[in-house]
Amino acid sequence: MKTELHWITADWPGRLAIMPRPRGGDWLEDEVQAWRRAEVSGVVSLLVADEVADLGLAEESHLCRANGIHFTAFPIADRDVPTSREAFSAFIADIGMRLASGETIAVHCRQGIGRAATVAICALVAAEVEVETAVRHVSAARGCPVPETAEQREYIAAFAKSAFLR
Repeated sequence: MKTELHWITADWPGRLAIMPRPRGGDWLEDEVQAWRRAEVSGVVSLLVADEVADLGLAEESHLCRANGIHFTAFPIADRDVPTSREAFSAFIADIGMRLASGETIAVHCRQGIGRAATVAICALVAAEVEVETAVRHVSAARGCPVPETAEQREYIAAFAKSAFLR
């Protein structure tokens, strides 16, 4: 069994997916190789250090690089939002540039419904998709309502109103 990629419909040349965290430990290399076969060129992990250790994912960045996948970590606490709006805006801008250049990016947190959904929705909003439309697209892709918390919904709304998008 491999991590399921939930593909989000958007107008980038690249493709964006959200997913639950990969299986760790002995299964992690199989997970990364499955991403490569799915033509994923970049993986974003939103897990914090304690989660990475607890879930057996310490080798994720190394295995991604060994399989030709660009790996980015942008830790956000579980059920929370980014601590720096400036860093998050730059992070979303980078994802947008990579998608615009044709990359295929998969974003994961623990379950792929809170933090990963927040990132995907904000990436869509940065690409000038209305917030509610972005939420519908990501919810449809994930197969459940997203994001996970009211705080995440409020953060997305504030992000949409930010000067970053003007």
